[in-house]
Formats: sequence, C-alpha cells, structure tokens
Amino acid sequence: TDPAVVADFLAATGVHALACTVGNVHGPYANPPDLDFARLDAIRANAPDDLPLVLHGASGLPEPMLHRAIRAGISKFNVNTDLR
Repeated sequence: TDPAVVADFLAATGVHALACTVGNVHGPYANPPDLDFARLDAIRANAPDDLPLVLHGASGLPEPMLHRAIRAGISKFNVNTDLR
C-alpha cells in the first residue's frame, strides 16, 4: 500500500475500512515476517482517524508485532492459517 495514494483512494472509493499491505502475506510465512511499520504509520497519517485499518495475513505474526500493529492503527486482523 502506497501511503501517498491512500487519501485519494479513500475519497474515490468511499470504503469503510482499508486493508493494508506492509509486508504481510496470506498463508504461512516462508521467512520470519518483517512488517514495515514506518509505511503503516504513514498510511495511518493519510487516512481519517476513525477509518479502521485491516491486516490480512496475521497468522504466524509474533505477539509483539501484533501489539505494535495495534498501536499503529490496525483494528482488525485476518487470520486463517492458524485456524486450520
């Protein structure tokens, strides 16, 4: 997700939540996950404070990373692999 286009995308689409891509992947991680929190912070800065940010591919993320994502504005995590 390019933080520079977030505001225009939101205005053009009227979405009620934004699923961000910041190094997250669907399914098992082949390597230890490395989320780009600087990018996530920039996305949050370019979106309204009340817009929920979503993170797909949260299965396998270490708990400290989940807590950091929450502090950065993620309000919904999608998990699947952990549930199979």
